[in-house]
Amino acid sequence: MLRLSSSDGATIVPESLMSRNVAVRAYEEMRRCMEELTGIKFSVSMGGFRRVQPEELLSEFSRNEVVATLYSRMDSDFNFILHKVIVMSIDSAELIGTILLSKAGIEVSEESIEDALREFANIVIGAYASVLSRSFRGRFEYSIPEVVVDYDTAIITELVLPLAESSKEVVTHNVRIRSSEGDVSMEVLAMIA
Repeated sequence: MLRLSSSDGATIVPESLMSRNVAVRAYEEMRRCMEELTGIKFSVSMGGFRRVQPEELLSEFSRNEVVATLYSRMDSDFNFILHKVIVMSIDSAELIGTILLSKAGIEVSEESIEDALREFANIVIGAYASVLSRSFRGRFEYSIPEVVVDYDTAIITELVLPLAESSKEVVTHNVRIRSSEGDVSMEVLAMIA
């Protein structure tokens, strides 16, 4: 079993970073942040938590649909990089963007939706980084999230596969966010390099 060490000698097993338990705690923190930010009650459920080999990605996630993708790279004290990719339908992306914009009193436009999606990725990945920092007592810092709208096949081929090949394994799970404003579904992929 591979163990990674920080500069102060602390060690962790990389697989524990992508465990179901860590993900559940991160989504609970994301839910609380979203409620505080918007004043709307949300429920979050996670399903389909599994490990996928890189060669399975195209068949698993390519439906020849245009999707919104949020990507961030997380660096740590433990000498590895954790990549997080969030993929959602255009309808889900527009809904989450509209919820965040309307509560902030900002007019909905294509540009403002992209900014709102970047903020949503900050919330999701920030919650994940916070849970990891507390759980493993180390520094986990993430890059400003990128937002890409393209066909899912292009996203998998151009972004996810190169990351997955360096990590050899991808952890995926479905996340459903429900509120009185509507439901949002997303696939979350995590890879360690």
